[in-house]
Amino acid sequence: MKAFKYLSIFFFCISCFAADLRTIYTKGNGQIYNLKSKGFPDSVVTIYNAAVEKEDLWVEFYIESGNGILKTGIWQQFQFNAKENSSLVLKAGYILSQEMTNPQKLNEKHLHGSSSLNMSQFLIKNKNEIKKYFIKDEEISVPAGTVLSSLYQVEGSGQKVRFWIAKESSPLVMIKLVSTAEKKANNYKMELLSLAKNVKIKIDPKKAVSLSPKMKDILNNTPLK
Repeated sequence: MKAFKYLSIFFFCISCFAADLRTIYTKGNGQIYNLKSKGFPDSVVTIYNAAVEKEDLWVEFYIESGNGILKTGIWQQFQFNAKENSSLVLKAGYILSQEMTNPQKLNEKHLHGSSSLNMSQFLIKNKNEIKKYFIKDEEISVPAGTVLSSLYQVEGSGQKVRFWIAKESSPLVMIKLVSTAEKKANNYKMELLSLAKNVKIKIDPKKAVSLSPKMKDILNNTPLK
């Protein structure tokens, strides 16, 4: 259940300045990454668009860990809203495990993640703000291939995140991400395995219920060091 702690850092890729989100995003499309963290099983993370409306975007994650009968999976979905050609604003989040009958809606505390670099630091408010994180352009090799990318770096809360974005991509596609930090749980690496298309959506927000005491306990007590 630890893997979802990493997900808050990816939403910088969802900055958008189109008047109609449907001109940028396609339902079911996304990316597949491997996730490696010392001391924890390797995971595969699939990130895809669950639904797209003119001013609203739902992004779903599926994190799969382990092998064989020990394989486990968890889904998260987040709703964003964009108005007046601004960045997307996080509105709601949901979580679903294989043991749940219905997805559960994240409350405000858990919606914005842990004390590590969080969503608010990656929701770029205008096109120029991302430039302050820029380091250089370079070709990098990942399992998906060799890609001309722009390297950026963000630091805060004892954590340094370096991420590579495909030079020619719309919407933005992250190719690689490396996090180093004082807290052991915030040291990890993600690399692009492939693009994804026509992914079947798992979470239906209309069926969501409140967070259970068990899930609150898991979210509150996932170790961060």
